[in-house]
Amino acid sequence: MRYKCGVAEASYFIGDDTTNATTSTHMDTNRTSIALQATLGTLIPFAVVVAAVALYWLRLKKHHQGHSTMRKDSWRPHSLVKSVALHDLSSVQGDLHHLIPNDSALHGHIKLLEISLARLAISNTVLGKGATGIVWRGTADGVYGNPSKVDVAVKSPRRKHDNGQIRQLIQELKIMTRTGRHLNIVNLLGVVTKGEALLLLELAQYGSLLRYLQSYNTERFYNHVDENGDILPYDEDKAEHIERLLNAGDPQWTENGLSPLCLSSKTLLSFVYQISRGMEYLGTKSIIHRDLAARNVLICESCDRNVVKISDFGMAQAGTEDVPFDPKEMLPVRWMPPEAITHRVFSHKSDVWSFGVVMWETFSLGNLPYSGSDIMRQSIAEFVVSLKNGLRLERHVFCPSGIYKLGILTG
Repeated sequence: MRYKCGVAEASYFIGDDTTNATTSTHMDTNRTSIALQATLGTLIPFAVVVAAVALYWLRLKKHHQGHSTMRKDSWRPHSLVKSVALHDLSSVQGDLHHLIPNDSALHGHIKLLEISLARLAISNTVLGKGATGIVWRGTADGVYGNPSKVDVAVKSPRRKHDNGQIRQLIQELKIMTRTGRHLNIVNLLGVVTKGEALLLLELAQYGSLLRYLQSYNTERFYNHVDENGDILPYDEDKAEHIERLLNAGDPQWTENGLSPLCLSSKTLLSFVYQISRGMEYLGTKSIIHRDLAARNVLICESCDRNVVKISDFGMAQAGTEDVPFDPKEMLPVRWMPPEAITHRVFSHKSDVWSFGVVMWETFSLGNLPYSGSDIMRQSIAEFVVSLKNGLRLERHVFCPSGIYKLGILTG
């Protein structure tokens, strides 16, 4: 299935009464001694445990107090980072290659991309979090043999000793090495497998497409699509006027890392086109993404223009046939076709449906799909029935009619 968007998308010892007081006293003494020993035998281990827990708690409290005094954007070499438990090398188990599948091609890529921890610096800035992974901002040198420092996004398991999460990260690594490099894909720059499991990815300056779109309001968006859905000529003067407002009228705009470039209907057309190119490329590599959504598309700037890159291959699978979904995992139902929700099976066709929903997200400036429908507040089963009966997202006023029809056809 080719992606074409059509534009250039949870009591002891009770004493007996006796006449022999000495014997009774002796027995009472023995009993008292035994009781005391038993009591101490119980209390001493308990006291040791309590003391150990208290000491651990005090150290943990001191650790967090020290962490809270650090600057949020502070940078320090990976081997010196003690305030972030995830990167504390004192408990590292060494080489993680025993968790990597016996795949010669994968091992070859790892050998080529491996970077030592000593050449990696990770900040305390979290770029994103998922159910099993977390992404930090960092810098690395030695990427592709380049001695200069490179800004990177560092993805790690949320729990570094969780073998399940490590294997999932390695599965993502396997998918990304199979994918190769493409302009509209977040590319793999390096990997760490000795000491910790880390993926070094391209850093997108402006974050997710979803956040990017939601940062614009009507005043900051240049809409040149009329009420009938026809695209009007692009007015350079009007676009420049909006850019001047972004640069001068809102100083927090660039401070928050947002692009000062004007967002227009023309830009949105470019976004969906670039997404279609990235997804088409994944199709040629027999990669099923399974979680395509605006939150998993990133924006960066290159040569005075915004470049869109598809990211987050944590759910991606290789194959051309239907790929079953783990029944323990939650499904992104708002982005899925009815048959995929019912059978928990994904394919390139389900990715095409998701692409149609992403186009709707794009032209609605980051609205939540089906948020205006009461059906999502009832049950997934009823939502599926509604989809089968023809429920579709309505055209947003910013969306060209031709693009909307294309989105309906992909669904």
